[in-house]
Amino acid sequence: MKINNKKSTLLLFFFTVFYSAFSNAQRIDISDAYIRETLPGNQITSAYMQISNDNDHDVLFIGASSNISPRIEIHQHSMENGMMQMRQLEHIKVKAHENVLLQPYGLHLMIFDLQQPLKDSQKVQLTLHFAKHDDVIIEVPVISIKKKRSHH
Repeated sequence: MKINNKKSTLLLFFFTVFYSAFSNAQRIDISDAYIRETLPGNQITSAYMQISNDNDHDVLFIGASSNISPRIEIHQHSMENGMMQMRQLEHIKVKAHENVLLQPYGLHLMIFDLQQPLKDSQKVQLTLHFAKHDDVIIEVPVISIKKKRSHH
């Protein structure tokens, strides 16, 4: 009987640890991601996506990296004094159970110093970095500016 009791206790312990790890798993989903095809002669482009935070706490999106570029920055377009301006951001807060949309003329990723031009239908791997959260690796299609229309 003691052996069964030890097995039961051990089984209960592993179930508790597994359930605890599973129920506390942090979840961030990325959807509708794409990168604009580069224009001839350009070494810069931009990336867009929706970041969904299915956690019970806010998360900070702090940047991205890829083998296509040594420098990817978070940027935001905004209207100031009747002029469209763009500025770099250190991070984007994604509130618990909410989404943040990176889109043309809004929040977006700027990709600088491209190693080579990006062509329509190509796939690019991006690693998205979050504070106090695991990186999220996604494969992103390159889309011609002629095919993708900006969000309204």
